[in-house]
Amino acid sequence: MAPALRSASVLAKVVTKRTLARLPVHSFLSLFADLATIAANRITPNEPSLAGFTFITTPTPVQRRAFDLLGVSHDLGYA
Repeated sequence: MAPALRSASVLAKVVTKRTLARLPVHSFLSLFADLATIAANRITPNEPSLAGFTFITTPTPVQRRAFDLLGVSHDLGYA
């Protein structure tokens, strides 16, 4: 059996390391590592009259696209 031939779009991804949408190509593990950089930081002001709050880092375009494809929000249940 002959090996499968790569399509032109796959060859372009190999050369440019970018998708058709110009996003970086990721492996499953590298995408998980990228998604793991989103953080929820608890901010506690020094002023006692001000309430603390949680700040969630803004997702990169790659992270946003991954969450859109999964149909979930990046805010991890914080709202």
